[in-house]
This record gives sequence, structure tokens and C-alpha cells, in this order.
Amino acid sequence: MASVLRASRSRPSHETRSYWWGERHIFRSHAAIENFAYNLDKASKSAGLGVIFGGATANIPFTVVSGLTAAYFGNMASDLRHMESLHRHSKIYMDVNYSLIYKIKVWNGH
Repeated sequence: MASVLRASRSRPSHETRSYWWGERHIFRSHAAIENFAYNLDKASKSAGLGVIFGGATANIPFTVVSGLTAAYFGNMASDLRHMESLHRHSKIYMDVNYSLIYKIKVWNGH
């Protein structure tokens, strides 16, 4: 997750704020959302390769973790794009806590 976050932090239209409970991502443009979702898709595909590698080597724990990681990143990207499609003209934010539970909502500026 850290490499995905670093890749997207450089965009001024994507602000990241750290809190005691996790991080908040504020997206101010469609391009910022698409850039972050693209990076999540890439991370999901990389983790998916781990499923193939783990299965080929019969490394069940590695395969399970890779599969869960791929699903998590893929779902996050899909959920982010879906929320943006429902609220095209609004800023979107996503909170991700340290338990990796995330929520995506419309940003009201606070």
C-alpha cells in the first residue's frame, strides 16, 4: 500500500492527510481519482501474479495473502471509480484506517 500512496501523493489534486486512526485521501479532480485507481489496479495485478507463483510452488499461505491483497486493491479501485461516477461534480475523499477498512464519501471541505 505504501508504494501506491507514494506514487499518487505527488499530484496536487490528490491530498493525503495522516491521522492517529489512518489516512484521508482527498481527490479534487477526475484525473486524481483515475491516477490513484490506476495505481491500485497495478498493485492488484502484481498481487495476482503472487497467486499464480504461490500456486505453482504450493505455497498456500503466500497464495492466500496474495489473493486477498489483489482482491482488496481491486475492490478499492472499483469502489473509488464508482463513487466518482455517481458524484462527477463533487470532490471525493477516502478514509483508510490502520485495519485497512476504508470508506469513500463526498468531500464537504472540512
